[in-house]
Amino acid sequence: MLLSIERVLVLKSVHAFTALSDEQLMELASGMRESRFEAGEALMLQGDGGRSVFVIVSGEVKVIRDGVLVTRLGEREIVGELAAFDPHPRSATVTAIRPTHTLELGNHHMEWLMAHDLGMLRAVIQLLCRRLRAGDAGDGA
Repeated sequence: MLLSIERVLVLKSVHAFTALSDEQLMELASGMRESRFEAGEALMLQGDGGRSVFVIVSGEVKVIRDGVLVTRLGEREIVGELAAFDPHPRSATVTAIRPTHTLELGNHHMEWLMAHDLGMLRAVIQLLCRRLRAGDAGDGA
């Protein structure tokens, strides 16, 4: 189990959150839940309801949509961010390639942060734009 300060340090190293202050990161970290997934275990399944975003603390995941590999994501990357904006079913299955440790943020907390913090909203929008430009927007699951 990570201490709050350790969670903040992880979040500081995630590109989407680098513009946030320590206070903002502490608020974000306080609403996160830790999870661990073994190799082959799914973080989320395509078609399932999803209301949370995952930050990969360690490990690696693969994102598969309609049976096709979309991308792989590793440490200090985010997956499931579409759930922060859209409660529709997950657009992809995300499975751990090797043991993976995550911090999970429910969309209710994420929505509150975005509503009260323009920097947080901007960070998430920039992440989505980067993924669209890179052609792997499906990893938002």
